[in-house]
Amino acid sequence: MHAASRTVDDAAGRPPARERLIDAGLALFGTVGYEATTIQMLCQHARVSTRDFYRHVGDRLGLFRILFERELEQLQSPLMAAFDSVPPVWSVRARLWVEHWVQRMLEDPRRFRIMYTEAIGVSSDLDRRRHLVFQASVEIGITQMAICAEARGEHRPPRHYEVVAFALLGGAREVMARHMNDGLATADIAAIVDDMVRIGVALGERW
Repeated sequence: MHAASRTVDDAAGRPPARERLIDAGLALFGTVGYEATTIQMLCQHARVSTRDFYRHVGDRLGLFRILFERELEQLQSPLMAAFDSVPPVWSVRARLWVEHWVQRMLEDPRRFRIMYTEAIGVSSDLDRRRHLVFQASVEIGITQMAICAEARGEHRPPRHYEVVAFALLGGAREVMARHMNDGLATADIAAIVDDMVRIGVALGERW
């Protein structure tokens, strides 16, 4: 069924229906929001029938989950690969992490809304998934700070950095939300990144 759909879509010079639906989800969930977006709106945007909508993504929540997981994968996989290409120096890895995340969010602010605003309260299952994702990000921070500390000759258990990682990630998310809503005194994103990195380095190396 998917192969047949792809053939028809390709013949029409368009991406497959499932991809168009995911793009429609980003366009609508990321602007008007999950609650205000109807299946009819998604179908109109993607130019698919209601029947094809249910066949490809299941339901509205199913589409949101697909989109959430795609954005997560595209955020985390390149970052983990990039860590392997730089030395175990926390100031270097902290900047890499902050710049990668900020760039990804600013390239398309709809991503931030999907991952950090609209995902809240959509469903109990998605709430659990969102908390697991945040915890996984915390674990990344803990691991990276511990690796860099070991390289400096400081031998501390990874849990030593748990509170630091929670504080850095939660704070960065709030700062970005305020920046996108013009709630910060400075609109200079380079300065915001520098501040985030300075805080991260100070806590990660002196905690």
